Amino acid sequence: MDSDAKIMRVVVASPSDVQDERDKVPVVVDELNRGVAADRGLRLEVYRWETDAYPGFHAEGPQGLIDSVLRIEDSDIFIGIFWRRFGSTTANGKTGTEHEIALAHEAYRKNNRPQIMVYFNQKAYAPKSVEEINQWRKVLRFRRAFPKEGLWWAYKGPSDFEKQLRIHITNFIRDRFRVGVQAAIVARHQLRSPVRDFTGREEELEELMVAVVTKNVSISGLQGLGGVGKTELALALAERLKPRYPDAQFYLDLKGVSGELNQRGAPAEPLSPSDAMAHVVRSYHPTAKLPKSEAEMSGLYRSVLDGQRALLIMDNARDKKQVEPLIPPSSSLLIVTSRKHFTLPGLYTKNLEALTPGQARDLLLKIAPRIKGHADQLAKLCGYLPLALRLAASAIAERVDLAPVDYIKRLTNARKLLELVEASLSLSYELLTPEMQKLFRALGVFPGAFDCTAAAFVWEMKHQPAQDTLSELVAYSFLQFVGEEARSSGEAVARYRLHDLVRLFAHAKLSPAERIKALKRYIIQETALRAFRVIDTFYEGGDFVAWVMRIGRNLMIDQWRAQCMAGIEDPELPQFDLELVLKRFYQELETLSPERRRGLERKIRWQLLRGNRRSNPSFG
Repeated sequence: MDSDAKIMRVVVASPSDVQDERDKVPVVVDELNRGVAADRGLRLEVYRWETDAYPGFHAEGPQGLIDSVLRIEDSDIFIGIFWRRFGSTTANGKTGTEHEIALAHEAYRKNNRPQIMVYFNQKAYAPKSVEEINQWRKVLRFRRAFPKEGLWWAYKGPSDFEKQLRIHITNFIRDRFRVGVQAAIVARHQLRSPVRDFTGREEELEELMVAVVTKNVSISGLQGLGGVGKTELALALAERLKPRYPDAQFYLDLKGVSGELNQRGAPAEPLSPSDAMAHVVRSYHPTAKLPKSEAEMSGLYRSVLDGQRALLIMDNARDKKQVEPLIPPSSSLLIVTSRKHFTLPGLYTKNLEALTPGQARDLLLKIAPRIKGHADQLAKLCGYLPLALRLAASAIAERVDLAPVDYIKRLTNARKLLELVEASLSLSYELLTPEMQKLFRALGVFPGAFDCTAAAFVWEMKHQPAQDTLSELVAYSFLQFVGEEARSSGEAVARYRLHDLVRLFAHAKLSPAERIKALKRYIIQETALRAFRVIDTFYEGGDFVAWVMRIGRNLMIDQWRAQCMAGIEDPELPQFDLELVLKRFYQELETLSPERRRGLERKIRWQLLRGNRRSNPSFG
């Protein structure tokens, strides 16, 4: 933590029915502390009664004890949240939340602070008892009587609340602290320590240490999917290397992927190379007038670092174009993290994958020891992705009344599981063009690894542009290249896969029409290929068409189950197109040698397939 940062207290108040929203507040604040707040020398700290209060007695009862901890009168931002409940009455005749809002309002009238942000969930709700009706009536009455000088905000569900809160606090900070990136630069030793429960990555750290120490690498790039742990690994590496670079250690978020909005409400642009270089230059010359052109700034940047043993972490880079001007003299080390894969002269790249099952289990148990014997199951559900693991374990650690087995049951619902990483993946998704987004979504129908031919068939695209698209999705870390597989023709074919949580994300983004179209193409392709691959082993003669249809029926059942697990109500499946399946199968036969092809044609009595058969039989 930057000891020179100005602390801003954020207090959260609400009844008990919006716990999910309360848990979103620290997530948003942590993100802003790495971005817009850090850029302005600010540090937001969240205060909630469930995490900051402690047992004891107070003359004014439990609420008085909570008041002394929250210190609402000293807060900078006060967040109130309501949905169905108004809360239980305390000793002063008000509910706890009503009392806390009144304190915030009184403090605002006296001191023009805190900034009071009150939110009402507009999600549909039908009370089921007299008590629930009374609680709901109190919420509505409070909303109608809301002070005329105030502005409350509506939202729909926890995800929308997180989005709105991120926008509102960002806009508040920008409005109240109108300074540039230079104002936050107050020191040359800016790195925070990695999180205390940092777990695993021993092999990656050893490899990167060897590259820097013995191979004299001066530019290291950590690349991979959002949430895979690039930033924490960069900080862990920097902590080990600090003695080699004693003159300065810099950290800067390049905002290559950011949830921040500009003053027009559009996504904010990444930090320019000039602004990033100014961050470093200002540390050496705080009062100097800086040049406006990038070329002049680049010369000054290299000049101040000349001969310096400095370590620079440039986090969250957009692309090669943003990073290339930031390469320092060889006496310094530049560590770059990015969701996009790119190369630069002298850049030593390391692509990060998810943790191993053992590392994922260890991380869960470090954060929430009471997970105990459920750690392996929870780790697998989270796809061994550090971000998902940390959020899941933190939920169990913070909510002492939440049993691990109950939380795991909740995460078996794909929608709940996806909430762990949806915000992070959405930032990467928005970087894609609309056409690339459409093609990415269609890949959500693949349950496992696939090759370019399969993707091209689903996309209805020729091989070369499909290959280019797959390569671009790999570059954006949406796809994993998993190696090559030899085909029966002897040709080596590249294979790709989506991380389990990325597949859920892609599937959730499909419209119903897109899902049916992509599923139909996938089932045609996969039925034909499965039949082609196993014909020697499992087809022993008889009705070949019926045998192919059984393969297709099993695929349709698998896809129906997959849609149910993805939380899709009343799953719809495409009509099975036998004619196209057989046509696709014969295209595979044509890749074989003439002798081999004739042998298989005789085996399946190909001439029978040209008879009068129904092309769209029912599987009912």
